[in-house]
Amino acid sequence: MNADDMKSIVRQYLESLYNRGEAEAADAIIDPDVVFHEPSQAIHGREALKARAVTFRTAFPDLRVEIDDVLAEDDRVATRWTLHGTHGGEFAGLAATGKSVYVSGITIWRIAGGKIREAWSHYDARGLMQKLGAADPSS
Repeated sequence: MNADDMKSIVRQYLESLYNRGEAEAADAIIDPDVVFHEPSQAIHGREALKARAVTFRTAFPDLRVEIDDVLAEDDRVATRWTLHGTHGGEFAGLAATGKSVYVSGITIWRIAGGKIREAWSHYDARGLMQKLGAADPSS
């Protein structure tokens, strides 16, 4: 698989699942046994990863993820991305605040057999919770 094809898979993932809320699109691009490593947890399996996207789309109904940079080599794709949205639903036990959020992050994706097989994502999860008023900014 060439670099452009791998980049296209990652773009399709972000556009379909997060920007349009089309979780069913994941079946064609996510391996059933995917592992997605986040700052505080690892998500195992395609269905769990789809549920994670639904959680974000429910909490931030106007969610938009933009890819700022994308690089690919061998079986990896690296993205620097920015997430924007308005907190309009429950998220991490926090009722909707109506606050706008902006979060940036980096994800490294491993593509195997034309599907996302593993990913490592880093973003300021604590900063996101601070913006929503759920974490003390001084601690």
